[in-house]
Amino acid sequence: PADKNGSWSMVIGSIINDTTITAETKKIYQVTAFANYGSINCVGNAVEGEEITLTAAPVSGYKFTEWSVSYMSGTETKKIDVAANKFQMVAADVIVSAVFEKSSSGGEFGGGGGGGAVIAPNEILIEDLQFAAGKVIVTLTDEKNIISEETNLKLIELNKTMSILIEGNGFRIIIPKGALTEGDDVNDIVPDKTAMGGNGWIVSYINSVGSRKVVTWSIFSNGLFVFMAPSGGKYEVTNNIQSFGDIAGHWGEEQINFITSRSLFMGTGNNNFSPDMNMNRAMLVTVLHRLDGIQNKKGVMFTDISDGQWYSDAVSWAATNGIVSGYSQGIFGPDDSITREQLATILYRYASYLGLETKSRGNLTGFNDQDKVSDYALEPMSWAVEKGLITGLPGKLLNPNGNATRAEVSAILMRFIDMVLK
Repeated sequence: PADKNGSWSMVIGSIINDTTITAETKKIYQVTAFANYGSINCVGNAVEGEEITLTAAPVSGYKFTEWSVSYMSGTETKKIDVAANKFQMVAADVIVSAVFEKSSSGGEFGGGGGGGAVIAPNEILIEDLQFAAGKVIVTLTDEKNIISEETNLKLIELNKTMSILIEGNGFRIIIPKGALTEGDDVNDIVPDKTAMGGNGWIVSYINSVGSRKVVTWSIFSNGLFVFMAPSGGKYEVTNNIQSFGDIAGHWGEEQINFITSRSLFMGTGNNNFSPDMNMNRAMLVTVLHRLDGIQNKKGVMFTDISDGQWYSDAVSWAATNGIVSGYSQGIFGPDDSITREQLATILYRYASYLGLETKSRGNLTGFNDQDKVSDYALEPMSWAVEKGLITGLPGKLLNPNGNATRAEVSAILMRFIDMVLK
């Protein structure tokens, strides 16, 4: 028979006739085990059908209660029966855990050889994970709020092909597919529970190189903090309210505070935000570039955009991804004020770039100037109305060719972020 490394040895005497030698092979599967408060001994790999013997030794103050052995079948977690400290290996990698509870003294249990995991009462186990609509769902409760080591490793593995949704204890956290890497601790992505009221409260994190980053995709609503975690790191809730001397009492004060605390908009100088200033095309694309978090250095694609301008990378990113197309003759018009129908069109294309639903259509006939919407903007404007991004102006007006102010764009982007996260 082959050894565990897949090597065979055979001694053959004299052969006097034609002889066929056949080697039967079996796939070797991994047996994964960890230890938090003790140790588990078992083999590190095995073939299907092999009988595995387990041993657990708790640390002082704990006692063994039961085994938990499981494996993934597609997106479903399945358990393996353990009898007399033994189980039969299946055709899949398995996770071995020992459930311990506190006692006045610890002691050994079973008999075997290898490495393992001890489960604290508040740990979230692999069998606690749920799967729906291509996502892994982790539920936090007061009783279970720590992701175990083996569950953490499984989440990193699953995140290669699936997004993760963490819900509970005041948070709804979205971890996009591929955001996690080896060595990340998903527990660090869940901030400590703190007072979080008001639009100045945001989520930030320290990335792998030690830099603090603001999470742009976040919103606090109805006592729930919802955010999208772009990578592993240590996350926390902080207050990042920005102070401007010209927004107190303005209709868009709340929305401006929301956008500027996420570092999407900056001020215009002299401690001013200039809420009623028209937004230009370069400003809008730069804000979306910050929201997306993508950094690129691709070449400029318009004749009126030169390298090295504060908006050059943002315009290049937007054009490369089909979010903006510019005017005729290769002109972008960075200093041109953005019109409301241009704003709707760019957000429509950005939503498509993000893979969001863009087929919904609202009814524009309720607006007195719906006939003023340009042909190219009809579908985007209808979509924006249906999604509640554009709600119209007094007099039942869309004002599609009117300019959008910085306050108006702040409000619409706040709605856009809320729409994406919900």
